[in-house]
Amino acid sequence: MTQTRILLIRHGQHDPAGRFEQHACTGLTPEGRRQATSLAERFAATMSPGEVDAVLASRAARAVQTARVAADALRSPPGE
Repeated sequence: MTQTRILLIRHGQHDPAGRFEQHACTGLTPEGRRQATSLAERFAATMSPGEVDAVLASRAARAVQTARVAADALRSPPGE
């Protein structure tokens, strides 16, 4: 029997303008991009390529941007 591991990751810091309207979000701030990069570096150091089958994100720009950085480190395409 195979195990399933699910990681729930919150997006990096974002422009507060889209805080309550996810589609109005303009994306990550420079600090949010740094946070996403730090997360990706941790994934790259602790997980094997191909270990993750999928990276899913909402359609909010902040979530998509964070997921892309994480997916690149995991070599897994992000889904929405």
